[in-house]
Amino acid sequence: TLRPSGTGHAHAIIAFRDSLLNVRRMYEDGFLDPARVLSAWEEFKSGKRRWHAQIWDVLMFQAWWEHNRESPVAVPTETIRSWPGFRGAQP
Repeated sequence: TLRPSGTGHAHAIIAFRDSLLNVRRMYEDGFLDPARVLSAWEEFKSGKRRWHAQIWDVLMFQAWWEHNRESPVAVPTETIRSWPGFRGAQP
């Protein structure tokens, strides 16, 4: 996959952050655990951990979902939540 490698690309990650790491939307969509994502984000911003690859993956998923959520072939979030074994965040 194409993702930023190292702190040199932190600006690219930060540019996406405000529009895609929306806690309310993460809870509503139910795919990601907002607490874990935001914890990793804070550790990344502070320099404590190098979560750039993982955060980039979350941002790209969120961008993909934002683009495709209204697609006529998209599976409704409620249906996905009802699948056996679904372990996403619960509202």
